[in-house]
Amino acid sequence: MEQEVLTLSPIVTGDEATPDKYPHLYTISGRFLFRFLSVITEEVPLTEYVRVPLAVFEEARPSERNASLSRLGQCGKWNMAWEAGPLRQSMFVDELPSGLQWLSRYPDRNFCLVPADGPGKYAEVAALYHLLPAKLLRREGLPLLRRGLWPAGDEFTHPFLPTNYWPRLASALANHLWPFLVPRPGCPLSAFGANESFRLLAHNVDYWLPYLDRVIQRLRADAPRTTVNPEDLLDLALARTAPMEGCSVEPPLKGGTIWMGEEEAMDVTRLLVEEADKEGRLRAILDALQSHRVEDDFSTRWSTVKADFERSLYRKRSKVRVTFIELNETIPIHSADTEVHDDIFWQEFIALLDQKERHVLVLLRNGLTQSEISKNLGYANHSPVSKAIARIRDRAKRILDA
Repeated sequence: MEQEVLTLSPIVTGDEATPDKYPHLYTISGRFLFRFLSVITEEVPLTEYVRVPLAVFEEARPSERNASLSRLGQCGKWNMAWEAGPLRQSMFVDELPSGLQWLSRYPDRNFCLVPADGPGKYAEVAALYHLLPAKLLRREGLPLLRRGLWPAGDEFTHPFLPTNYWPRLASALANHLWPFLVPRPGCPLSAFGANESFRLLAHNVDYWLPYLDRVIQRLRADAPRTTVNPEDLLDLALARTAPMEGCSVEPPLKGGTIWMGEEEAMDVTRLLVEEADKEGRLRAILDALQSHRVEDDFSTRWSTVKADFERSLYRKRSKVRVTFIELNETIPIHSADTEVHDDIFWQEFIALLDQKERHVLVLLRNGLTQSEISKNLGYANHSPVSKAIARIRDRAKRILDA
């Protein structure tokens, strides 16, 4: 007789969706995979997300029947060892496929590995998804998913998302963050509404991922550690006899809730915005836009793109003003959505339209990277930022011509 398996729906309802219980993010202990970990004793560098194509894992061991399972397992194991930070490059050097061996050449960088296609994209943004209140998700037509998993986990809920969930998530996140970015009277959560002067043209979810990782790591720093089994005490003592400089050998942290309910999620949102805006540049730009004081600040690389943008929106009686601004030295997201030129990565972040002033603002973020990484992942020949700007231009044109 076959054993009946009861499955728990990933959609929450009723009491589970109340403001005191939703949203909810948790983490499971690395003890399921590791007896001990080499733990960085100081704060690890900000996380750089690496979206790994399936082709990299097609060299899976012969014993692996399914390359996609192999990549999910290897990415998950890597991410569960997050306390080790850059030490993972040496920990896993013998387990990674040849297409990821380049990781060992960056001993000071802190990478998070996520699948580039398939269901993995939800997994990497699960923490952001579960930062949003239920009412905002409902407004965007997004399901209330059961508690999310960090780091970069639980890709199996992906089939329950609408096919166009990514732009809906971007819109929901922008509306959630806007009051924290521009906390001024007259700029409410509905700042991007149909009757408002400001319209959101684009918002890139990726920008926030490294900073939310940093916030979560700090929140987990004081969690208790798992108990060492008596038979492991001698091995732990031996491992601690010759520790590497700047780290200690410890049993993994216990798992548990990172935040639960709207109040705690709002506290984390405040921490996230502060972490992402330590120098105040993003808020200063948005405040200047509100005051119509913003000035161009962009490299010659985008001057032709900006000129084409302006020409396409030109009207003899009412010319549209277009402003490109760079956010310098942000954390790279290594993926097909980035554009790499001479070891500088580019990615659009946010675009706004002030219909009253006929002013389009496009924020581009850049950061140092290595072209070797993009080449190894097969992303070196893309031009996604230029294509994204074209989409922003076309949307602005449709709104202004309406």
